[in-house]
Amino acid sequence: MSGAGRARFDVGCVRLALMNETVAATLTVIAEHVERYRQQLAEVGPRAVQGEREDLRAAILEAEQGLRNAERLLRRAVKLAA
Repeated sequence: MSGAGRARFDVGCVRLALMNETVAATLTVIAEHVERYRQQLAEVGPRAVQGEREDLRAAILEAEQGLRNAERLLRRAVKLAA
């Protein structure tokens, strides 16, 4: 590879690395927010539901599981972007 071609390649790698760092940082922030929402939902959770509302309890549990999965997938994406 010529000197000019190598320089363009190096600049491209630096840009890609900076972009990946930005993406990883953004994903980290989102994952932290999702974790916080999941924790808040777990605190309120199905125990707080009064009466015979099994449908609501089930929906809250399902939402908590969905947030847990979203957090796990975001953390995985962070590792891939880093």
